[in-house]
Amino acid sequence: MYLANRVSPATLNSRLKALLSSTLSFKILAFEDAIFSLQPGDNFDDHRSKILGTLVGSVSSLAYGTGVYLAFMWIPSVHANSGIRLDALQLLSSTQSVTASCEELVNYVGKFANLRQLEYIIGKQLSHSAALTTDAAVSKSDPKGSPIKIHKAVFEYGKTKERRLRIKRLLVRPGQLVAVTGLMGAGKSAFLLALLQELKLVSGKSRISGTAAYVSQAPWIMGASLRDNILFGKAFDEDLYAKTLAICCLEKDINGMEDKDSTIISDQGTTLSGGQRARVALAR
Repeated sequence: MYLANRVSPATLNSRLKALLSSTLSFKILAFEDAIFSLQPGDNFDDHRSKILGTLVGSVSSLAYGTGVYLAFMWIPSVHANSGIRLDALQLLSSTQSVTASCEELVNYVGKFANLRQLEYIIGKQLSHSAALTTDAAVSKSDPKGSPIKIHKAVFEYGKTKERRLRIKRLLVRPGQLVAVTGLMGAGKSAFLLALLQELKLVSGKSRISGTAAYVSQAPWIMGASLRDNILFGKAFDEDLYAKTLAICCLEKDINGMEDKDSTIISDQGTTLSGGQRARVALAR
């Protein structure tokens, strides 16, 4: 029995890779907070979802019983009025189409409920960035145009009106280096989140053209080789890889390692220094 049900090493390895790949996707997209915010009992929508699930279950049992009952009541009367002889085989084959339709109806109701839940989850994720627009046409029509334009914008990053970021005017030109400074709590991190379209635009105008790359202040490192941490699933390009290492000042660190960029890094990068973890995340 054990040998018959045993999973082969190849199958187990494939399943583990799929699990890790899914986990990495959630991690790199920073979906943890959004998922935890949807824990049962946290909001009214969850209660409404439970009620909808209960109704689906009730409809399922009711539809099966009602469909069979109506079939047995309706089909014999039709055959009796038409003068056609009805035997058990004809009766069962006739009721089968009715019960199959009821089963499909129940499945559609369940799928509709799942679709509504999916729309709610996706809508909640997109609502924060729906007000902002990414318009690449600005840079195409005007090569000298500004990739970042913000005018009298108010961004909301809390449930209260006091937690709002106000930017009167911001204009960043192509190739311009911008350093954001300020006291603790002044809104530096909120400003970066606004550029990443992670904050809700309450009023004003904000236009972000082109693409953006963001490296968190607390870098995330996975338990893999140094090269895998940098490539993160992308194809290896030797020239681009070497250029990236030079820009991020990782050449000296890698040359000092026994296995070079094949060195295995522990989870959360505890085998690296704080600066090395930050530069590895930057290289990624």
